[in-house]
Amino acid sequence: MRPVSEKSISFTCSSCGDVHSPLTDRHLCNCGGTFQLRADSVRALRDDISLSLGESVTPLLPAGPEAYYKLDYHQPTGSFKDRGARFMIDILQELGVKKIKEDSSGNAGAATAAYAAAAGMDCEIFLPASASGGKLRQLKAYGAGIERIPGERARAAEAVLERSPDRYYASHVYNPLFYQGVASLAEELIEQLPELGREGRGSIIVPAGNGTLLLGLASGLAEKARDPDLIAVQTSKTAPLYCRYHRETGEDLPAMIDGGKSWQEGLAEGIAIKSPARLEEMLQAVREFEGKVISVNEQETVDTLRSLHRRGIYVESTAAVAAAGFEKIRSGNIDFELRPPVVIPLTGSGLKEDRIFVE
Repeated sequence: MRPVSEKSISFTCSSCGDVHSPLTDRHLCNCGGTFQLRADSVRALRDDISLSLGESVTPLLPAGPEAYYKLDYHQPTGSFKDRGARFMIDILQELGVKKIKEDSSGNAGAATAAYAAAAGMDCEIFLPASASGGKLRQLKAYGAGIERIPGERARAAEAVLERSPDRYYASHVYNPLFYQGVASLAEELIEQLPELGREGRGSIIVPAGNGTLLLGLASGLAEKARDPDLIAVQTSKTAPLYCRYHRETGEDLPAMIDGGKSWQEGLAEGIAIKSPARLEEMLQAVREFEGKVISVNEQETVDTLRSLHRRGIYVESTAAVAAAGFEKIRSGNIDFELRPPVVIPLTGSGLKEDRIFVE
């Protein structure tokens, strides 16, 4: 087991540069900035994880000419969030953390609860009362304490900060260990598609809510000096990154989502995040990897979800958002040229979702 201590790793503020212990009781810096992970080699930390639930390399499935679905819902708890939770819980275990709390609409909470159970940690999850029954059953199965918070997703995020002060806040949003764990996806994709990100090749299309997938990929690709395009997809119901990006580029915004005054959850509950804490970092990742932010509507999501189901690919609505974005670009409805190979990570299993659309 690699030696991990408060001296070997630290959290650095993305705004002012202040350095914090990874065991800090703050989720943000004193200045309000988000934390980044600082270590001699983050990749070495990921390569030496001892905690495991039997993970394997998730498969690629053809999605078209030189295009692939990355079936990352084949992780132990049924979503890509296992990558982040495994790394975060492994490090926290080595730092001596025994009791944790997290807020999540479902997948991140399930992943965190599962790996906490494997590590022998006491785990409490705060989630919206409207969270899918499949995800709630997972949390109960892993033995996590459950706090169901009435109201929209943001209320659960507020409640986790107000309650259980004796627990470490193992946040998939604020804790940089989480998205650095997700960075393993980039390394895995490069092993499967060695040409990805070389000599002007490659595009990766991802759903974007809090940005853990987008930022994890950006970090992992940067480590490997690869630069495929990164395309983030949001829904027209909740599209703060879309609005921020298109204001930056000077493009007009559709009236239906301009301003974000009436964001709604919609089908894709996993990315229904009205005010992402790492919004500016997400924007920077898209710009650095010369990508684009696009949106899809509810009908496009439903149509794509049904199409995936008819192929035998049983994913949740959030996963279908990225696939719908791929179809929208491929059909010529978005002014963007994809550079093959194209990868669309499918992020969560349909077995978790109550509001699944079948005919």
